Amino acid sequence: MNMLKWLIGVLLALPMIMGMEPAKASERVLLAPPPTAKSAASSTSFAKETTPGTIRNLRAQFGRAKDGRVRVIVGYRVPFAPEARLNPQERAQQQKEIAAAGKSLRRAFAAADKRGKGISAFDSIPFAAMEVTQKELDRLLADPNVLTIAEDAPTLPQLTYSVPLIGAPPAWIEGATGAGQTVAVLEQGAQTDHPFLRDPATGQSKVVYEAACNGGKCRPGKGMAERGSKGGDSHGTSVSGIIVGQRAASAAGKDDKLTGVAPGARLIVMSGLFQSDFISAFEKVYELRNQYNIAAVNFSIGFADSNRKPIVLDPLECSVRYAQLGAIISNLREAGIVTVISAGNNGDPSGNTGNTARLMAPACLPMAVSVGAVFPSQLTGTLPGQKERFRNTVYPCGSFRQQIAVDEVSCFSNTSPNLSLLAPGYPTETSGLDGTYNLFFGGTSAAAPHVSAAFAALRSKVPNATVSQMLEALRATGQPVRDYRTGLVTPRIQIDKALEHLLKTAQPSIDYIARGDGSGTVSFAPGGSLTTCSKDCTNAYPAGTRVTMTARPQPGMRFEGWSGAGSSCGRAETCALTVSGAVKVQANFMNPDAPVKLDYSASGNGSGTIRVHGTGPASETCSAAACSFNYPRGTEVRVNVRADAGSTLTSLTHGQSGASTRFACTDGWCSVTLSQNTQIQASFARSPAPKPSFTLSYSRGGTGTGTLSASVGGQPVACAGVSCSTRQPEGTLVTLSAAASGNSNFSGW
Repeated sequence: MNMLKWLIGVLLALPMIMGMEPAKASERVLLAPPPTAKSAASSTSFAKETTPGTIRNLRAQFGRAKDGRVRVIVGYRVPFAPEARLNPQERAQQQKEIAAAGKSLRRAFAAADKRGKGISAFDSIPFAAMEVTQKELDRLLADPNVLTIAEDAPTLPQLTYSVPLIGAPPAWIEGATGAGQTVAVLEQGAQTDHPFLRDPATGQSKVVYEAACNGGKCRPGKGMAERGSKGGDSHGTSVSGIIVGQRAASAAGKDDKLTGVAPGARLIVMSGLFQSDFISAFEKVYELRNQYNIAAVNFSIGFADSNRKPIVLDPLECSVRYAQLGAIISNLREAGIVTVISAGNNGDPSGNTGNTARLMAPACLPMAVSVGAVFPSQLTGTLPGQKERFRNTVYPCGSFRQQIAVDEVSCFSNTSPNLSLLAPGYPTETSGLDGTYNLFFGGTSAAAPHVSAAFAALRSKVPNATVSQMLEALRATGQPVRDYRTGLVTPRIQIDKALEHLLKTAQPSIDYIARGDGSGTVSFAPGGSLTTCSKDCTNAYPAGTRVTMTARPQPGMRFEGWSGAGSSCGRAETCALTVSGAVKVQANFMNPDAPVKLDYSASGNGSGTIRVHGTGPASETCSAAACSFNYPRGTEVRVNVRADAGSTLTSLTHGQSGASTRFACTDGWCSVTLSQNTQIQASFARSPAPKPSFTLSYSRGGTGTGTLSASVGGQPVACAGVSCSTRQPEGTLVTLSAAASGNSNFSGW
């Protein structure tokens, strides 16, 4: 029964991509492992294991570790739900609790930070990565606020006929080239200056953002995605080419057909090595979602144990062991960004035993799209490292020689009843190291970017399509392929047919979002796919439908008006609009009896203080980085934000939930009536230390006569007599001028 309750909680927090209702906005759950017989008998070690043997394996590593430390990922006791499923107040509360838990962990393990090993707390999910000694591991096990402890292990890369096979050229003719869309490639490295990754028309790189992720931070910059690992760079370069590659006409020849699946798309490329590095990369993608139209994240990476043996799991085990990655992938999915992961290359060729029917981590996560591999053509030529020339017949899969043909599942590919899609996996001609081209790039690593690019191509033509709609289109129209080993049938993507299906089924919609601290319902006429919403929902309609929405506050609540696409309707309870695409509409409900919050936060390397003057002479003061004040609704307050000595107030932003206009702030003073929850953000910079001043003394000498003068910035400095001086700040340029008079000559300084 405990296991069942836990599983229900995980599925609510981490909605599956296919066929499952997403979590309701208020259903945040703890991402804790289910209880076991061992954990019931122990309040420390076993209760926090993400998989049996985690703690034992970590303890064994201390003896092998050079510095006596091991890398772990720690989960906090903070309930979680994907951010897009929370209303603004719930989202802010979850972020606040995650940040507070991270700060608490840093305080408790301050020594680890001082060692320079750091604690990398993630922003949108309740987890942190850190390096610990054996004593610190014991402290984590005893800490009641720590829910899970997992090993932060290294990752492994998953090692042209494919583009026509999947119907990409016909989709290009219809405009599905990926133009206007971006795919994020997370790899161990990539050479982003490869000519195949440039736009042939302009010569400009298609990589719009790149970064190296390490220690909880992603450092952006040109060339940062190349970490120096030639194997990793080759892998990432080849994956990137499958997605957007194009050769310039001067290099390729008139009839060159070597082109990526979505040549109109652009790339974000980020490199990492450990699992925590890639969690940072996923968080950075989530942060960049409003800057770039990101359709997909490609992750042709697998997880291995400390002996570099691939980890193969079923979905339940996978969701427990990698809850931290599942949480951020769910955040992305709810924001409209799909994560595509290669299924793994350790399938058993005969299909009788081994790992064939299970997916390699993290493709086993149910909220990701997993991709297995098929052959795109009959194989001919000489394989790398092989002397034998193969002609249309067999592929050497270890001691097993597979009879191959187009759309035959590759013998190395993992599969599962939970496998999402198949795509071409070997051989694929694409970009290689140092400007070369790799003729034999393969594995499920090659299959995954075909699918990531397919999502970008579909989104470029149908920008309002959801992840679920695009995945359903690819599955419904894909070529059914039967795995000779297991008998499982999985669709191999066919982009042109998926596009046709999507254009017929992806209807325009109204995305309704409930706002404010009150509650109410909105009804729709005509009803569309539903008639009433009390929380966030999406209502689909045929294009051109005129829809009337009616807001009804719950007893004791008050309707405050529409915003978003309905802002022109103001405070009228009914609002009508014509649906031609995806539109976002917010209805704002207020609870007159609820206190109103004034939330203040400060950032920057300086410091300051906020003072809030409410009704009467009393005032409230806060010098912390974040604080909240509660007042009865309608209270008029004056707010004063001032920098401390040695700091400067550099910016002051402010706003009210559901309000169409901002209130006024001048020189650190704000006046506002608290009709809604209100936010004030201040940024402080540390003031530079004042420059010291120095005295310059100058005088006339010699037997002749003349004048001596000085100036600063073109302004003369007063001087009377033979000797003078001036005191100026450090760095000031003082100009001295000497002029002889009478029969005298100037002889020098």
